[in-house]
Amino acid sequence: MKIYDDYNEVVDAAHSVIENGIAVIEGTKTPAIRYAENVIVCLNENPEISPVIGYMNVPFNGYLYYVFDIEQYTGSDPKLKSMILEIDKFNKP
Repeated sequence: MKIYDDYNEVVDAAHSVIENGIAVIEGTKTPAIRYAENVIVCLNENPEISPVIGYMNVPFNGYLYYVFDIEQYTGSDPKLKSMILEIDKFNKP
């Protein structure tokens, strides 16, 4: 999986949430949150998904925001954290 930023199509990140339960977003707080909110707007048409914005400090990118489906993961789910760390590792700046 890739890390999205505000230059990527929001629809692509929404598809990542649908397919994988998560879309990881880089950037400073304001643009990353705005992008994440737009992803959630795209997902509002899909009633099976309950998207939430999260944040995590990571070793390679410093920090990442993400949108995840709380129907699949809880915020403290070790699998979710492991996925974010793996995405961080394979998308080093």
